[in-house]
Parts: sequence; C-alpha cells; structure tokens
Amino acid sequence: MTLGYNGFPMGVEDSAERLDDPQVKLELIVHAEQNALIGW
Repeated sequence: MTLGYNGFPMGVEDSAERLDDPQVKLELIVHAEQNALIGW
C-alpha cells in the first residue's frame, strides 16, 4: 500500500514562506497521484 498526498517533495523544506507564495507553491507541489506512484 502507498500513500498519496499533495505537498512538497522529500528534501524540500515545508516553510510558511513557500506556502504563502502561490507561484512558488504551484511550482514545487507534488500532487497526490504522483506521490502515490513514487511510493515515498
């Protein structure tokens, strides 16, 4: 079983500044389906 979630990839700091900046957030976020396939 694998878990998928929307969020920053492993190794990318989950900081408030990145989450508050829509452009940065959209460029860095990995979608749940991608995370599930990667199987982190």
